[in-house]
Amino acid sequence: MAPKIGLQLWSVRDALGAAGLRRTLEQLAAAGFAGVEPFGIGSPQFTVDERRQRARLLRQELDRVGLAVPSVHAAVPRAARSAGLSGSAGSAGSAGSAGSAGSASAGLAELAEELGLLGASVALISSPDQLEGFGRDALDTPSGVAAFAEQLNALAERGSEFGLRFGYHNHWWDWEGQARGAGYPRLVELTSPNVVFEVDTYWAFAAGQDPSELIRRLGPRAAFIHIKDGDGAPERPQVALGEGAMALEPILAAAAQLEWWFVELDDAVPGHDPLDVVVASKRWLGQHL
Repeated sequence: MAPKIGLQLWSVRDALGAAGLRRTLEQLAAAGFAGVEPFGIGSPQFTVDERRQRARLLRQELDRVGLAVPSVHAAVPRAARSAGLSGSAGSAGSAGSAGSAGSASAGLAELAEELGLLGASVALISSPDQLEGFGRDALDTPSGVAAFAEQLNALAERGSEFGLRFGYHNHWWDWEGQARGAGYPRLVELTSPNVVFEVDTYWAFAAGQDPSELIRRLGPRAAFIHIKDGDGAPERPQVALGEGAMALEPILAAAAQLEWWFVELDDAVPGHDPLDVVVASKRWLGQHL
């Protein structure tokens, strides 16, 4: 069975306001997308009630056009990011640890409810700075990798109690810093098999990695891919699939066993409508599946 094609909603973020959400989702469904991957789930910018309301509204609009939500990009709520998640901090006999663990459970329950409203069960950490206490450069040093892996493992273990799976989405900077490119592979080694990975193939390419080989090395832990095209320079606009420097066919072959691929566009070339670009990418994929 061919993979289902979804869209990371960050691609059309400027068209998701109250006035544009319904129309944008209708256009995505009409273009043949099977689902979407929301971003900003669990955001500390909103109260728990606001997050629930936003999730209900999005799910209602998605149901109108038949779009699924297999995964989300999430920030773990502050309560769930407490020290109680750490295995070393959760030892018995400490009232403080018990309180932290209770807060962590409450925070994860809230996140699980938010995902449940959307119909998703996989929460992907899109950058280390989505966990309190980490910067985006967490994979630059061996100690940073170890600490971040510990938190991912704790999230995966605790999240399973709420029906959640946790994973990590890469950027190009995950291969930078003092670790000299070893940070990301070491993260894979140090994390539990229950931690999955979403391979952003473009950012891996931008970091000088072979995206298809990365997918193959991850094996069953590669749960999703992001696919986009451009010249491979970080923080530069991207283009529709087939119009840039990416060798896309090997990536598609390596990811053929995955259930979902997500088209993504971080920024369009000035003067180009992001929606038009992602629809063109979906059309290209339809011609190459």
